[in-house]
Amino acid sequence: MPRTKVEERDITASEALDTLSEDENPGPIEAMMVEHLKEVVKLDPKSSKELVKELTNAGVMDKDAVMLANLLPESKYEVISLLSGGSKPYISEETAEKIVTILRKFLRHESKREDKQAHG
Repeated sequence: MPRTKVEERDITASEALDTLSEDENPGPIEAMMVEHLKEVVKLDPKSSKELVKELTNAGVMDKDAVMLANLLPESKYEVISLLSGGSKPYISEETAEKIVTILRKFLRHESKREDKQAHG
């Protein structure tokens, strides 16, 4: 069934998976996308939205917050390499550490969820 564009905004991979999974009769491309997203998604849609909100409240631009929510970098050096360079100004280690602190809250939440799934 063709989709109509209602609005355009950046969404996380988990939100995309959630949206695509609602389609009862996906085409071959959509089905392939769902299978790929199932392999790479690290957070549930609610958690990823909360993470993006926290990151944007901390001053991270929307597109960058979505990227960080998808990749979930674990060190300040990964954050610096993702958010600095090219046309972007370099971010400080202090700013990167603040971002990592936010990310770690969600990483801990995700590891607890994975433990429950593995043992329950």
